[in-house]
Amino acid sequence: MERNADTPKGAGITPFAITTRDAARAVHASLNVPLPSLPSRTEVFFIMVPSLPHGKFAAKKAQQLLGWEPLDTLTEHYSKL
Repeated sequence: MERNADTPKGAGITPFAITTRDAARAVHASLNVPLPSLPSRTEVFFIMVPSLPHGKFAAKKAQQLLGWEPLDTLTEHYSKL
């Protein structure tokens, strides 16, 4: 498998794997969110693909408060596990 900036790197896929492009977009969204729109100034977000096979974690808070949604699903990588 050829790797590029949009391919997760490392020994394998983890529940928190995202592409470099999606990670950069999440950082940009967090730096540009109006602080008064957040419940507190110390919020924690799961930045990940929209629906993981195990369904244990969700990125809904990042979608609701930051307006961030991942562009890449990584479905082809999970189907190999």
